[in-house]
Amino acid sequence: MIHLYLDAKETDRNTYPLIFGEELIINPIYRHVIINGEPLELTRTEFDLLFYMAKHPNQIFSRQQLYRQVWGDYFTPRAPYICPNGASDIFE
Repeated sequence: MIHLYLDAKETDRNTYPLIFGEELIINPIYRHVIINGEPLELTRTEFDLLFYMAKHPNQIFSRQQLYRQVWGDYFTPRAPYICPNGASDIFE
């Protein structure tokens, strides 16, 4: 399954589930997250952040990169401590 994901085109990668053993499964089509067999309810923003970071394991992102990826270029934080609704909860 991992090889299929890695060999897929970037546009197709958004449709394959990300599976990290039995502990974490992220399904982008249905926007479901399963942790240790239990469903995890996330807001749309939380899911987008988690999915983006899971698609890029072992990569470090700046806050600005995450904002741009999830909220687009139109959103720019005014201060380093500002975190829109939903974004701060995912880091806990």
